Amino acid sequence: MNDSAPTPEALVDALQGLLAKHPLAGQALFRALCAEGRHYAATDEGAALRARLAASPLVQRARVAWNASTLGLLVDAPRQGALPAALVETFARLITAPDLESQLARALEGLDAR
Repeated sequence: MNDSAPTPEALVDALQGLLAKHPLAGQALFRALCAEGRHYAATDEGAALRARLAASPLVQRARVAWNASTLGLLVDAPRQGALPAALVETFARLITAPDLESQLARALEGLDAR
């Protein structure tokens, strides 16, 4: 990671801050991601990708990162919302961090101190 890239801890803080400041937008983002995923999974290409991803350790890391960073506040719903690309890019950088678990642990410890 270069010096100008945010740390995974900073990314988690930013995501949590966005969700705290904009809960409706966060929920809309999550609904949009779920709807798009269901739509794509219904295609042949999407079904093949889903099968490959089901066994992916990175997907398991993504689930841990998502659940920890969103504090479990987001739920799937049938309505769609907006999809801010910056938030998706931030999440992608977070799940590819080599020390994801330790960064998330530190971030969660920081929540206990608040």
